[in-house]
Amino acid sequence: METDKRYFIEGLFIIGLLVGMALFFVWLANSGKRDDVLYRIHFAESVSGLSLGDSVKFHGVDVGTKVEIYLTIAELAANGAAVVVASSELLELVGLCHRIVVLHEGRSVATFRHDEFDEALILSACFGQGLADDH
Repeated sequence: METDKRYFIEGLFIIGLLVGMALFFVWLANSGKRDDVLYRIHFAESVSGLSLGDSVKFHGVDVGTKVEIYLTIAELAANGAAVVVASSELLELVGLCHRIVVLHEGRSVATFRHDEFDEALILSACFGQGLADDH
């Protein structure tokens, strides 16, 4: 009788250990799949600049949230913060920026002020055609 009880307790212990190990491996496998999307940035003190990542950070963000992000950027800029937006989406840049600097092969090839925005010229500079930072 004692032997049966001992085998039963050992069996429960082994089953519990196996379940625990399985849950640990599931947790470990999923720990790297978090969505690190930052929607809003709050600073306790003033900042001199803010850099937002390329559109990779915004993939999968619904329209309402993207509008909130744009409004936050506009509010920060209106309050005197320097905001750098790096994006490959031209319409996004035209809507957000006061100035667009086009980089091609690691160097600045064109700079456009808001009143000079011309999608054809900006695209041309993106492909390295024409302008040499004289715009």
